[in-house]
Amino acid sequence: MTHKLTGKEKGQAIVREISDTYPECSLQYQKREPINLELAKIQLRAYIEALEGLGLRVLILPADHRFPDACFVEDTAVLLEDTAVITWMGAQTRNGEQEAVAECLAQWMDVVRMMPPAQLEGGDVLKIGKYLFVGESSRTNREGIEFLNAVACPRGYHVTAVPVRRALHLKTVVTYVGGETVIAAASILPQLKQYMRGFSVIELLEECACAANVLSLRGTVLVPKGYPQVSQQIAELGLAIKELELSEFKKGGAGLTCLSLILD
Repeated sequence: MTHKLTGKEKGQAIVREISDTYPECSLQYQKREPINLELAKIQLRAYIEALEGLGLRVLILPADHRFPDACFVEDTAVLLEDTAVITWMGAQTRNGEQEAVAECLAQWMDVVRMMPPAQLEGGDVLKIGKYLFVGESSRTNREGIEFLNAVACPRGYHVTAVPVRRALHLKTVVTYVGGETVIAAASILPQLKQYMRGFSVIELLEECACAANVLSLRGTVLVPKGYPQVSQQIAELGLAIKELELSEFKKGGAGLTCLSLILD
């Protein structure tokens, strides 16, 4: 397998090139819209450049045209310092995407593989320090959460299951901003009050729900372009903002965290 490595600074991210079949990606909670494949590739390039601009080396895995969703590498693994949990995904047509990612991660980490009936997708795992908040969703079941807990607990992590009923993944509707703050869509607020007490919450209006998925790295928050009020709310916390256009990934039900695995 050929890996293309870019950048020179400490810290790494894994990204995957977009499959030619990406316009056929799996959708669950939204209507299918035509995807501009070339524009998606331009947007992914801007995403990679943003990661490099934050000092990360970006490892780019080649596309696998058998898997339309393969660019969403976040779902294939959960990274726990020196251990990578390779997931078994709830979207059965996606199982197989994990192999290239597992081979890559095995260069630096111990690899633990999840097997059915356990199923879990990385987009359901919100990691804040040693706390793992795991969405129990249509893609992640109780067995998957128990498997992750069995691996994570001996490594000092605390796992909390959070019910997710009206979104694809937990991180579709809530992500970490920095400090003790998360950003969340209105639909998940009741669960946050019950399962994530102690965190300050940037509460988003329904029309800004797509901006709940942000990527916080090294004092900078990558946010989807088109939500200036949300960017302002985050900037008021003293964090730098980098806006990225994600139109072709929103059509695939994805956000900023979906496109990378961060080893930092």
